[in-house]
Amino acid sequence: MHRSSAVWIVAIALGVSGTPSEGLARPAAKVHRVGYLGYGSAPSTAHLDDGDFQQALREAGYVVGKNVTIKYQYGRADELAAKAADLVRSPVDVIVTSGEPAAFAAKQATKAIPIVAIEFAVDPVKGGLVTSLGRPEGNLTGIAIDGAELWQKRLSVLRVIAPKIVRMAVLWNRANSGNESCVEEIKAAALAMGLQVNAFDVSDAKTLDSALTKIAKEPPDALALCWDSVTLTHTKAITDFALKLRLPTVAAVREYVQGGVCCRSGRAFQRSGGAPLTMSTGSSKAQSRRTFRSSRWATLIS
Repeated sequence: MHRSSAVWIVAIALGVSGTPSEGLARPAAKVHRVGYLGYGSAPSTAHLDDGDFQQALREAGYVVGKNVTIKYQYGRADELAAKAADLVRSPVDVIVTSGEPAAFAAKQATKAIPIVAIEFAVDPVKGGLVTSLGRPEGNLTGIAIDGAELWQKRLSVLRVIAPKIVRMAVLWNRANSGNESCVEEIKAAALAMGLQVNAFDVSDAKTLDSALTKIAKEPPDALALCWDSVTLTHTKAITDFALKLRLPTVAAVREYVQGGVCCRSGRAFQRSGGAPLTMSTGSSKAQSRRTFRSSRWATLIS
């Protein structure tokens, strides 16, 4: 799995309760069936097998093929409802989702199977995923990695790298529900810093190419990327474009930096220890679930 915060929710996904040492020392004997619903294109099979998610499972005592199975499903926003329904029919014991479109699709597909949502770029309360962080209700829990204050920090980091920036272009996807919040947060943070923002809606390769052409005609001083499968899939093209125009670029998740983007700033998540492994009692009751944010901050620069 290619999402960095996945390591936080392994114990939640498998219904581990108690302290970290208690939960990790005695994995259940049953074979757990985990469904994974990802927004965007599927990575290579090798990437899935060697990714953070399966590594964290092994560290917790769960080995694919022995005491856990994982069914991966990836798709565009318009494909996720059918893929979520397929996971429900499989059936699976828990569904882990990556990206808010996947979380919404899973939430619509089942009211009974526990859902662990990770790496959604929209405030989970404002976005309608949960009623509150403390009592999300229903069958969905997870980790919120974003918030209005994060883009303030990201733009502050960007300004340290490029102190003279005045005009900024933003790439976002109107079809991605979380990107609307992303653009609003960038504009609010930019306004407070005296920056001008011009947002470009990119829903596929064609509209992305058109947006980059328009940006090239009147180059801004910097570029910001809202997390979406379109910008993530075309990270190299965006990076090559930014390098050609010498545009410092900032994004929310580490995969962009791995693809060549200048810097990523966001919440940092630990692999083990403390609260991350004790967030769920394994009960299906709504009051046993919580939605969490990390208080630690990390910046990656390439």
